[in-house]
Amino acid sequence: GFPVYRDLKDKRRWRDLRLHSKIVLSLTALLLVLGTLGFQVMEAGGEGAWAKLPLASQWLNAFFQSASCRTAGFASVPQQALSQASALLAIGLMFIGGSPVSTAGGIKTTTVFALIRNTRSQISPREGKAIFGRRLPAELLAKASAIALIALVWSSAAAFILTLCEPRMLFLDGLYEVISAFATVGLSRNLTGSLGTVSQLTLVLTMLFGKIGPLTALYALGSQKRPTTTFKEAEESIVIG
Repeated sequence: GFPVYRDLKDKRRWRDLRLHSKIVLSLTALLLVLGTLGFQVMEAGGEGAWAKLPLASQWLNAFFQSASCRTAGFASVPQQALSQASALLAIGLMFIGGSPVSTAGGIKTTTVFALIRNTRSQISPREGKAIFGRRLPAELLAKASAIALIALVWSSAAAFILTLCEPRMLFLDGLYEVISAFATVGLSRNLTGSLGTVSQLTLVLTMLFGKIGPLTALYALGSQKRPTTTFKEAEESIVIG
């Protein structure tokens, strides 16, 4: 995202970077490495998508696939040639997407990071929210949960509609199309052109929703009016989990 570029230009040294930049750079590097390793392991052997290529080309394809799933959506190999495991990995990377204030889609790397830290805080309350010497606000963690939930519900509903309208479609292929549309990636397992009108409109709406972003949609649908009263209802716990 542009804030990270500006931060790198102005400060250069790691210790001087803002927390946002450190999180974005760290998680981006981690996702690139894990994605590259995952695709290489699953597609380099047997009848994998690039099993017959030279070793250097295999690693290059694995890295390109890992990066492309979260950004441009260019394909160096036909996506339908990927194994089911690789398709699931690609779906996960597309759902995460890029970073805030960038052209990439998805729920964003910082949202995923906030969810991970929030989960850890439930396991280790004292250390779970601290990162790089800073603690994330509780309001931000709640907002990250809302973004992820809205994105998950919308994507699940879109996948259900495609499954309902396209009985001959493989569910994995349909889910791939939905998440690719939500994350505005553009990758396809050669399915979109054969879909019916309802399914294609569903993908169009999913793409628009993903481009607007779950957070913007949350603000648009929610009430922004300030409370007129000064009292709050009493709190009461419920059993969860």
